[in-house]
Amino acid sequence: MKRSISLGLPCVVVSIAYRLNFFGFLTSRELLADQVAHGDPPIHNQGTNDQRIALQWIQKYIHLFGGDAARVTLSGESAGGHSVWEHMKGNVPGLFWRANPRSFPPARALPFEESQRRFDGLVETLGISAEALGAVKVAALRSLSAQELVGFWDGSPFPPVLDPGWLAPAREGVEFGSVEYYTDAPEWLDAVMLGCTQDEAILFSGGAWDNWTWEQAQAGLSGVLPPHIVDTVVKSQAWTGHKRPVEAFNAVVSEASFCGGIVQGGEMLAERNQGKTKVYFYIMQCPQQQSGELQGWMAHATDVSVVFYQPAQQEFAEQAAVADQNSQYLLSFVYGKEMGEWKKLDGQGYYMAFAGKDCAMRHLHRDRKDREVVFENAEDQKVFYGSGFAIIGASLRALNNPDQK
Repeated sequence: MKRSISLGLPCVVVSIAYRLNFFGFLTSRELLADQVAHGDPPIHNQGTNDQRIALQWIQKYIHLFGGDAARVTLSGESAGGHSVWEHMKGNVPGLFWRANPRSFPPARALPFEESQRRFDGLVETLGISAEALGAVKVAALRSLSAQELVGFWDGSPFPPVLDPGWLAPAREGVEFGSVEYYTDAPEWLDAVMLGCTQDEAILFSGGAWDNWTWEQAQAGLSGVLPPHIVDTVVKSQAWTGHKRPVEAFNAVVSEASFCGGIVQGGEMLAERNQGKTKVYFYIMQCPQQQSGELQGWMAHATDVSVVFYQPAQQEFAEQAAVADQNSQYLLSFVYGKEMGEWKKLDGQGYYMAFAGKDCAMRHLHRDRKDREVVFENAEDQKVFYGSGFAIIGASLRALNNPDQK
């Protein structure tokens, strides 16, 4: 906020708290029936509904804090970035006018039946018969403390469940819940600024990949991907263009888990909404210089300290330049001002590279040849870009259990 005032673009920052894990994103036929029995509308995702209630509160009261309800920008990173997409596609229009999803997993909602299976498995763990009444199952879960319930969590992520009652209907010819659905921007959305960090995956390694051999790195892929896809990956510039196995593995897994899907989503969003919703794309490429495991990388979540202009970003000249430029552009975006040299994402494929003092427009594909993996088969590409988190999980399990294949 101090930075926004110094730039003459003062803003109000509102942070939203919401329910997570079982409490925010577990649903089932039994839970929906329980909601209806209590006179409530059936809602699959209480977490994103918490966010919606907060956005509605902001619309009603932000003027009392000096804010402008007509100029609300919704921003989020990682799972928060995914939430931004859920609200872009929500069936309540006009809660914000611009969106800033950052470093988000590819837009994907969980099929209802998958959540039902999670619910059934949880109830079975408690020793409740699958044939028991729904009210009995819900009562058993409610008898647990929050700590006890979280103790049953297996570590699997909780993406939102696809909720046709909460999301806007698909346009004619677009499959509900598809990538095309999520990249079809609503009429009321003025602009989107989205992007990722260069080294998204390295955060999740915990330093475990640092001393890998090339054979170990390739084995990390082979545990998840079919052999012919692994063969394409290890022959690509994304793999051969790096000197160390950890660099190659990070580049490939970052692409498969975050970057590739975000690039594709951004380009599809721009292509599907030409002349309506403006789309701006960026990549954070300035390695962090602070000592620690992430020194020399621009890892997942690092952009949070950049966006909020944290003092640590001022310690090193290159990082300070990124924070200065990013805050200038972000606040201009929030205000709806011209973005200077930052061109909208279009068929030319230009993006803003926040790369130290050399922050400038670059070509999205020409300048990412050491990252992208090109497949001749569209189905292979789809498999690769859906594998990133599975590769991370499998590689870490292998490191923790070296005797297990």
